[in-house]
Amino acid sequence: MISNVIFGTFALALIVWAIYRQPPQSPVRIYEQVRPVGSLEAKQASAQSSTTLLVSSRADSSLEHESSLPMAILNRERARQSGEFHSSFQVFKPKHTKKQPGGDLDDPSTLRNIIDYAAAESEVMLLCIGGEGSMRTGLNLVLNFRAMGLYNMLILTLDEEVCKGLWSVLPQLACVWWPSRLNGPKPNSLYNTMFSKYALAFFEARKVLLERLVMQHRLNVLHLDADTIWFANPYPIFKTLYKDYALIIQTDNPFVNAGVMYVQNVQPGDSAAWVIEELNRRIDRFTYHPESVRQLPNSQWSTPPHFANADEQANLNDIVASALIGRNTFASGVEFYEARFKRDKGSAEARKLMADRSWTYRVQQADIAPARRKLEPLEPDQRYAPIVHLCKMSLWDRVQYAPLRVPGNASAPSARLLLAPNWLFSHFPYGAFFPSFKQCHADSWRWREAAPTEQRLCMPKFRVPTVMVHMSGLRNGQWGRRG
Repeated sequence: MISNVIFGTFALALIVWAIYRQPPQSPVRIYEQVRPVGSLEAKQASAQSSTTLLVSSRADSSLEHESSLPMAILNRERARQSGEFHSSFQVFKPKHTKKQPGGDLDDPSTLRNIIDYAAAESEVMLLCIGGEGSMRTGLNLVLNFRAMGLYNMLILTLDEEVCKGLWSVLPQLACVWWPSRLNGPKPNSLYNTMFSKYALAFFEARKVLLERLVMQHRLNVLHLDADTIWFANPYPIFKTLYKDYALIIQTDNPFVNAGVMYVQNVQPGDSAAWVIEELNRRIDRFTYHPESVRQLPNSQWSTPPHFANADEQANLNDIVASALIGRNTFASGVEFYEARFKRDKGSAEARKLMADRSWTYRVQQADIAPARRKLEPLEPDQRYAPIVHLCKMSLWDRVQYAPLRVPGNASAPSARLLLAPNWLFSHFPYGAFFPSFKQCHADSWRWREAAPTEQRLCMPKFRVPTVMVHMSGLRNGQWGRRG
């Protein structure tokens, strides 16, 4: 495992080095094969002995998914091999285009006016780019999705200059900014002052926008982190194998990761709507009213300055636990961290609580453990094997799901949560990615007979190691506030 981590980290370092070695006047480079694309392009490509490469500053604005870009070929081949599920490989392209669609979200008309330029068939992907430093990563992700036929992208940033930078490459890309979320006043809590002001504003803003897209504009949303790599189009899986799940969220401890999720078919008043709305209520409560932490049963002892954990992931996991057990809990994500961080700031009461093993076990597990027992197993449905199509198909194993409830409202319609399997939303450097990535390289795939695109992508028979890999394990900025 250690050798895998070292290898993966070294490989990532080489990629980052190569990116930064690119000339500054060409922010994004795409290497496009100049050859006609036919219905059997993989076979045609393998019959040709040489490849001509064209370097362009940006991809064609309308034909990426029909081009001979490797990811476009991969997506078409996966669609062709999916048999009866071929129609699930839809092209999502907004009907309207214009130059530089965007605006400041403090203007109430901005989001309403931009939807037609970002969404297609009630589907939108929300990509949050934190600043100019992540523009290159984010734009590469945008271009990869476009090669898969997914043009339904909305960029959120806190700085208008980021949108201007993206528009210099893709002028028709929908992009909104929200600087007031960064510049607005916040009370003096430990959470608000100990961590990056920019990061906290960013995480707050993206969840508010997610709620507006889902609840006000009735859209299905693929919520993305910029530090993700997508090897395959996820929509065929969302719309067939997992069509009955309103919330498909990357698995993490104790339940979910707040950065990567797909939200679909949410109805006002149902339990999925409650999860999304409650997450924003809690983030707002502890960000702007930190003293309210004293109203919780296990943190009445706290004195100013309170920690008041408003972290999106900590609160989302408490909310998932609440929706599983049918009553509100703040214990694991808020109350435990109140003592954890107040102890480090010299609070005698917090030090006493953290030294009490029965107390720490109770706040961390008393609600989480029974919530976990509510999860139900979901066995693989082999009918969908052609769209899963992994290098290591044994990774397609049992996963967990559960119907959710609205605490205190037994009559509210229930929606289903799926803890996304590791082959769908994988973590790096741990999880499903490395075992499957190794299998992709196996000699048994008869590489000499493989098409050039298969060889170039190291995706034999157009199988992928995972659908997505999340690189968050290689950074530590978030883990400090998550304990």
